[in-house]
Amino acid sequence: MDKQASQPEPTIDETQDRSLEEATIEEVKEYNEGKLLQWIEQKRPGLLRDTNLEIFKQAFINGDVFVDHAGDVEFFEIKCKLPIGISERLAKLAREIAGGETAGIKSKPLSFISCAPCIL
Repeated sequence: MDKQASQPEPTIDETQDRSLEEATIEEVKEYNEGKLLQWIEQKRPGLLRDTNLEIFKQAFINGDVFVDHAGDVEFFEIKCKLPIGISERLAKLAREIAGGETAGIKSKPLSFISCAPCIL
């Protein structure tokens, strides 16, 4: 028998937790409402609880919708009717996952900025 202590194999829950922790933007976009909530809970424990958790559940926000509103505090506050503090943190979390992907994401052009000089 080997005297070195061997590490126990991770349980299914630990493996799922690890995969949620290391999720890519593409994976998060595919999350249904329940899996997105699990991911949010892992990333920001206790952020959504009690009434605010119910409000978020009633909005039926899946991963695709969540990522589409990266940085959009007003979406979470006005459309979802969540408090400003929670809205800020959700928008920031969505922005982190959207910005965390380095391969394949290009900056969107700022179409409202004119390249031509303004002549008065």
